[in-house]
Amino acid sequence: MHGAVASDASEGVWSARGGVAACGIAVMAKASVAGRSKTRLVPPLTYREAAAFNTAFLQDVADNLRLAARQASIAGYLAFGPPGSEQFFRDHVAGLDRIEAWLPNFGDCLHRAVEGVLARGHASAVVLNSDSPTLPTSLLVETAQVLALPGDRAVLGPATDGGYYLLGLKQAHARMFEGIAWS
Repeated sequence: MHGAVASDASEGVWSARGGVAACGIAVMAKASVAGRSKTRLVPPLTYREAAAFNTAFLQDVADNLRLAARQASIAGYLAFGPPGSEQFFRDHVAGLDRIEAWLPNFGDCLHRAVEGVLARGHASAVVLNSDSPTLPTSLLVETAQVLALPGDRAVLGPATDGGYYLLGLKQAHARMFEGIAWS
């Protein structure tokens, strides 16, 4: 999918409506560094190949977000880390705004990303893992549509490993991220 969408996220449906997108979706993004990215894939991959794999995933997820923004009121973000890696994302995953969200506890990273998206004026915030480059665009669009309905809502995309691939909220509920042993 990488390379299929050449436009900036700013060309999405929401910008034609003049204003802030209803839903901000932030990909939880770790900069690709050989020996620090996707190390569970080594072997059979080398550390350099695993880092390149991570970059490809990030680019594909970003392309998917841009496509979703053409179909619904969505703005895409990278909730990134570690600190000092912003240039990596400028160089390799252009077109999405960035929110630094690197803390010792992953739950705190998620909470910071949700707060960062909501602080930009969106009515809802979604955090999305970077390990789902083939996630159907329709699921991102449907998530934004469900979160646009009245009332406090949450959307959870459960993963087969017991975790999640997506979490959408209308408020930054800190307790949702506390007391969990994140892997």
